[in-house]
Amino acid sequence: MKVLHVTGAYPTEQNPSAGVFICTQVESLVKLGIDVDVCLLKGTGIGKYIKGIAEVRKAVRSRRYDIVHAHYMYSGWTARFATILPLVVSFMGNDVYGDCNERGEYRFSNRVLHGLFSRLLSYATAHNIAKSAGLAKRLHGKNTSIISNGVDLDIFYPRALAKREVGLKEDERAHPICRQAVSRGL
Repeated sequence: MKVLHVTGAYPTEQNPSAGVFICTQVESLVKLGIDVDVCLLKGTGIGKYIKGIAEVRKAVRSRRYDIVHAHYMYSGWTARFATILPLVVSFMGNDVYGDCNERGEYRFSNRVLHGLFSRLLSYATAHNIAKSAGLAKRLHGKNTSIISNGVDLDIFYPRALAKREVGLKEDERAHPICRQAVSRGL
């Protein structure tokens, strides 16, 4: 199977932390023997996704893919306009709910538009992946699976075990000097 991943965020030399969870997913598919290419959409703002249509078309013409997997609603629309191949879209959260203002509240118009465009896209796909049950419910898509981003348990593990490894008691938060530095704003 050959899969083309379409994304606007992926680790690069300039920004090694961008889209790390997408890179991890790609690596896990490669380990399973799936042939995967990544089409990283370049640019900023909405123009990145509009220009990306040509980038995805070029990638699809260069190789015979079985499926396209887009991460995030905007990348999903880019892929949908670029190809008729079966499309899977991973909806991440703010692509469905919209963005928050400085008080952490959803902007009403932003939420309505993101919700509408995500819901419409979810009907134009072969399958949808939602990162939570709340996202899946809001999408109303015909074929939606709930698959949250995984956690690498070799890096992140239970806090009690981590505290023991560095010699802290379970109820201890940080060294007193560290607490004082934090309270002084250092």
